[in-house]
Amino acid sequence: MAKAHTIVIVANTAWNIYNFRRGLYHHLSRQGYDVVTMARPDKYGRKLEAQGIRFVPLEALVPSQISWFKDVDFVKEMSVKLKAVQPDLLLLFTAKPNIYGNYVAINMQIPTISTLTGIGSVFTLGGWRAAGISKMYKIALKHSKSIVFHNSDDLELFRDRKIIPSGKGMVIPGSGIDCHAIAPSPGKDEGPRTFLLMARMIEDKGIRSFMAASTKIVEEGGEVQFIMIGEQPEGDDRTIPKEEIDRWAAHPRCTYHHFVEDVFPYIEKSDVVVLPSWREGMPRVILEAMAVGRPVLTTDVPGCRQAVEAGKTGFLVEPRSDEALYEGLMTCCNLPSETLQSMGRAGRKRVEEQFDSHIINDAYLGLIREHLPIYKRLFY
Repeated sequence: MAKAHTIVIVANTAWNIYNFRRGLYHHLSRQGYDVVTMARPDKYGRKLEAQGIRFVPLEALVPSQISWFKDVDFVKEMSVKLKAVQPDLLLLFTAKPNIYGNYVAINMQIPTISTLTGIGSVFTLGGWRAAGISKMYKIALKHSKSIVFHNSDDLELFRDRKIIPSGKGMVIPGSGIDCHAIAPSPGKDEGPRTFLLMARMIEDKGIRSFMAASTKIVEEGGEVQFIMIGEQPEGDDRTIPKEEIDRWAAHPRCTYHHFVEDVFPYIEKSDVVVLPSWREGMPRVILEAMAVGRPVLTTDVPGCRQAVEAGKTGFLVEPRSDEALYEGLMTCCNLPSETLQSMGRAGRKRVEEQFDSHIINDAYLGLIREHLPIYKRLFY
């Protein structure tokens, strides 16, 4: 009799799977694969199960901290739970699943497809940590059948540093946006120009540059509104202190929300979405903004530069520069509303043509079919 192959999707958190991998799960399930998800549990684990998605918690996975003792526990737990599932292939996303998941897969002789959703600040800052993690990736990724990056800069960096061979690696641009589920909306013609930043409140996202540039505009008397949405990660030395954000939010034209369940009403109320990040994989907030029909002001760095077409769907400015971001914000303030709306429509078209979820999911399906047939034959 024929039995469907079992594929396990592994990421750092249930939140990550819920927000970025749900569409892939359903797409693979519809193609006849038996799909399971694994991640560190949070409140989104129950949401996954409520949608009929098989979720196995990895309690020992601590995404944001390097702890050899905890990581050993994670490897042991993952080994036990994979043995129970008996997968035919692993789809690995985010850093620790990519590294340790491949170590487990080597011992269990399970093929893997590894996706590096972003290389993180450790590579840009360099030092012993970057060297150590590079070696860990080099060992782990030797096992992967396919190595996927979200942008060409990250792929070339891994090739240049000989972490992966020159002929290995490919680009799939992000996790995909379901354009059918996101309706474009026209920008407003009146009222103060509204800028929206959605990101974790960490230094690498350019939060301090945004606060400095927006404060300058507010103090100059600009008819603007600035909104920031994002959580402050605990235990991360890059997190912006609460008192800094509170000082910024004290300005009557500046508003901060620690968390919102649905970001799309805020995107719709904005004129421009801002992301002054230092480096990205393929920033979903930019794709969501363009899907709604909003132009984007972001930095000329990997990930961001691949998402935005400068001058057509948004603007690229120098990274880590308060002044460059200020000038970019002022440019957006001075442009006519119809110009921004035209850029927003161009952004929507770009997402539909290059980043729609059916394009991304079909790319993963193609890789899976390359390594596994749809069904395996069992004889009794």
